[in-house]
Amino acid sequence: MITIAEVIPTMTEYDDLLEKVEEATKKITDETLRRIAFERLLDHELALHSGTKSPHPRRADPVIIPSAIPKPAGKYKGKPAHANPASSVRDEVKNLSVSPDEHGLPPWGQLKVLDKYLWILEAAHLKGLDALTSAEISHLIFAVFRENQGTNKVKNLKTRIKATHVRLAKIQQTTGDLQGWQILKGGKDHLKNLVAAGAAKS
Repeated sequence: MITIAEVIPTMTEYDDLLEKVEEATKKITDETLRRIAFERLLDHELALHSGTKSPHPRRADPVIIPSAIPKPAGKYKGKPAHANPASSVRDEVKNLSVSPDEHGLPPWGQLKVLDKYLWILEAAHLKGLDALTSAEISHLIFAVFRENQGTNKVKNLKTRIKATHVRLAKIQQTTGDLQGWQILKGGKDHLKNLVAAGAAKS
């Protein structure tokens, strides 16, 4: 008998599957094709993880990254592809109210990529969340600014550890602890310096 725990991946396993699929599809520049490839590969990986068979078996479709498929006619108007499904993000993060012009933080458009991650961490901290997972940082960037920063990109935050800007933090959950990122005093001071620099220019 197969139990639910054996079929449904844990949060950590699910994050690993997401990262694997992101890595496989990140070189596809067309948004529509990348979305199609991401969804098909994710379904394939989840099926491999569960190891279950359909009660009505049929010939499986080949899993192919559609890099050679011609672009559909007209402009795609569907929902933008987002690499981090809401199921990998905590409810308190989904419900977090973050403004694009949070008081005391530097203008988003003037930030380098890694500084954007610090911005999100500090904005969440000011709202009462001390740490965020890579998937949650990616989710908030997309939700607030409509920028697609995949989990693998966010993990470049590790280069900030040596600069004493962030640290790895354990996020305790009843369903199991998560590994997240926490902004440190060095990261807060770095953002304040960016604010001061911007004010000096104006």
